[in-house]
Amino acid sequence: MRGTRGPASLSRTFNPTMLALARESRGETQSGLARTIGITQGHISRIEAGQSPASDAIISDVVDALGYPEHFFFMDEPVYGPGVSEFFHRKHNTSTKVLNRMHANLNVRRIHVARLMAAAELNSENIPRLNPRDFGSPEAVARAIRSTWNLPPGPVEDLTSAVEDAGGIVLHCDFGTRDVDGVSRWIPGLPPMFFLNRDMPGDRMRLTLAHELGHVVMHRAPRPEMEEEAYSFGRELLMPEDEIRPHFQRVTVHSLAEMKPFWRVSMAALLYCAGELGAISERQRRTLYMQLGSRGFRRQEPPELDVPIEKPTLLQEIVQMHQNDLGYTVDELADLLALKTEEMLSLYDVTMTHEERRRRLRAVG
Repeated sequence: MRGTRGPASLSRTFNPTMLALARESRGETQSGLARTIGITQGHISRIEAGQSPASDAIISDVVDALGYPEHFFFMDEPVYGPGVSEFFHRKHNTSTKVLNRMHANLNVRRIHVARLMAAAELNSENIPRLNPRDFGSPEAVARAIRSTWNLPPGPVEDLTSAVEDAGGIVLHCDFGTRDVDGVSRWIPGLPPMFFLNRDMPGDRMRLTLAHELGHVVMHRAPRPEMEEEAYSFGRELLMPEDEIRPHFQRVTVHSLAEMKPFWRVSMAALLYCAGELGAISERQRRTLYMQLGSRGFRRQEPPELDVPIEKPTLLQEIVQMHQNDLGYTVDELADLLALKTEEMLSLYDVTMTHEERRRRLRAVG
């Protein structure tokens, strides 16, 4: 990774798309924003559609209402909708408002990655595009990835680190809902990005990341079998059949509990894997699921068996490069990311100098 400092690009005109993005990222409706700043919903709608100009007074009110700095609304940034990985598995019981807010916030974080990556180089060649039909199966693709990444036999010790070492960026985000576990994006000119719902336990995060990696590697366009392929890829990546099958000689709730800390996936995932590999019958699997449910383990598995949450570090290293190598101050970083400084500090672990801390304490005081 190499850094070179360069200016962030801005449009000279107000960008109505960024107004809609800011509004949705705050979970605000057009009518709600209109009430807050004292104009009609129709006026907001026309501004977002590019049919009416935004006056200086309205821009000032919008800045106060939505909490973004003024230059956020003048950025010339693309905004993307749902990607391939969400085509089939979006939950139908999640409201449009919640999904719009989630996607808006993911777009904001993606803009942050793009602006930070403008001064960095990252090699993502070790996350290839592979067609499962060429390899014979998704499991074969997963084995190819394990070989490419030189992963040792057995469990993947830290999947997040493995993905980041290969050139992917992992972010833990507030999705505002528990109905979506993860989203992946591979935008031209950027490294593959994996957004994980921060409100998940560690074992579910690992399985979600493996699943999303499967989409990134194998799927460019939606097709009916892609969800099953992504699951099969993730299962083989985290629980290789040849290595886990001997552990399924006798499958019980107790044996699943013993296996969980070693394989770092949930008891339910291990049970499902045993069934998929034919190590137990469908009747045995149903019986064991019932036993897990009767002990409350379908809702929450024993806390003493919790899998530690893997911590992403790559994006943080790029932020630190901007500070240490390129000389960015805290306020300049906030300006680069088009955030108020306090919000930037809440999202990223930024090192402040003694003088910066003193100034912020004086400001708060």
